[in-house]
Amino acid sequence: MPEHDVQTGEGEAATAGATVAGPGPAIAVAELFTDGSRSAELREWAAEKGAERPAVLLAAQLARGIPYATHVTSEGQSEFVGEVLRSIDRGGARGKAARRWLLWLWAEAPDSLRSRFADEQDLRAAECVMDMHRRAIAGEPDVSAWRHARKRFRAAVSAGAAGPAVEAVLSSMWDLETTPGAIADVAATWITESTLVDAVDQMGWSLSELERVQTAWNAFGIEFARIARAPGEGEAEFNDRKQKYMQENPPSLSEDDFAMWKSMEEKRTLIAAGRVADLRRGLLLIMSAGTGPG
Repeated sequence: MPEHDVQTGEGEAATAGATVAGPGPAIAVAELFTDGSRSAELREWAAEKGAERPAVLLAAQLARGIPYATHVTSEGQSEFVGEVLRSIDRGGARGKAARRWLLWLWAEAPDSLRSRFADEQDLRAAECVMDMHRRAIAGEPDVSAWRHARKRFRAAVSAGAAGPAVEAVLSSMWDLETTPGAIADVAATWITESTLVDAVDQMGWSLSELERVQTAWNAFGIEFARIARAPGEGEAEFNDRKQKYMQENPPSLSEDDFAMWKSMEEKRTLIAAGRVADLRRGLLLIMSAGTGPG
């Protein structure tokens, strides 16, 4: 995965009445949190409100719901966005709220990053990163320090360290003042990767089995994507041709593989919905308190 990918959110509008000026009709502020195409507008709005951009972008990512399944309805989205807006009005998105949320995720969340590090060496390496975040709350370190720290962390963790936790820690290792969307990437990475590992584990699968099925799906997807519409071919004819291709060239997976994959995805979605809810509660806790871990 890329080291950093700014993510905000998308979905339905919430909290009637809150608006922000823009070209054409006024845009509901809540839509800025739930529409991933308006990241720049959301940043501008945060600056106007005197709110921290990292905390606002994090809230937008969590408002979106499950990062890898945007088609799934995000339960409680309107209520969450409403609480975020009320907290921002009270000054809740200040005082390094995003980094305080990260420290909460590290040690106090129901499923914390810290709990995933079984090896003492890996735990020490991750703790060093969290110490840097604690110092960042006080105004240090600088941009170059984070770049060097990423290299040290990669070299320090063992090959068997828990992938989701390692990736989430790596995603956090940026200067949030200059790269505010990094903290949103932490949330997206943790939700996406930890839920996959947990669902596979609960299904009794091995990661090698998952990789086998995923490889078959990927190979099929690559070939399927090469089907192009012929000149003059209508929509119905094109869809029929794609359907015929799928029937004649199915993925190299058994019916049991399909059934297991479907069950795993359903279980993963349930886990992810709970994880999103936990992370939202944690952010609201930090923003409502004004202070937090660290």
